[in-house]
Amino acid sequence: MDRTELLAEIRTYAGKNYNKGGWDVLVECWSDAEILEEIGKANTLRGAIWKLNKTLNFIADYRAEMMATAF
Repeated sequence: MDRTELLAEIRTYAGKNYNKGGWDVLVECWSDAEILEEIGKANTLRGAIWKLNKTLNFIADYRAEMMATAF
């Protein structure tokens, strides 16, 4: 699978999982270049999701923590 196809599949997956685990951040904020940098040499959707989940879960957890402390 070439990188363009992989990016399209990632964006589709992110849209379907918009409200789960930080995928909304990817949809709203990340460029294609940022996604490619994060997934590194992953060449399957499964591998890319695995790599992206680490960072997106961290972002989602941090956001939840910040929202819990907001007044």
